[in-house]
Amino acid sequence: MLIRRSRLNLGYRKAEDFVKAMEHVTGFSISKDSLYRLETGKQTPSVNFMIAMNIMLNLSPTDCSMVEMCIPKEWNDLSRLNNSHDFDTEKWNIGLESIPL
Repeated sequence: MLIRRSRLNLGYRKAEDFVKAMEHVTGFSISKDSLYRLETGKQTPSVNFMIAMNIMLNLSPTDCSMVEMCIPKEWNDLSRLNNSHDFDTEKWNIGLESIPL
């Protein structure tokens, strides 16, 4: 739904018009049927599609805000935990002593 909502917010009521504009603006080609499958969650978006979508939304090509809105909360929590380096290695018993020499 996020992809469809984004397309509609850009003023493209017809998927056919949007895929033509996306190819013209970004050079990325996608069929309207593939776009429909992406919009309904029946197909996983490729990295190239996400980059093209970011460009269409006037975002940085590498912006991850759409991805962050789509992933489960638990994955964001894990990511923050790993990035903070506060991961409790003893809790998970993965300290350096478990590495064979």
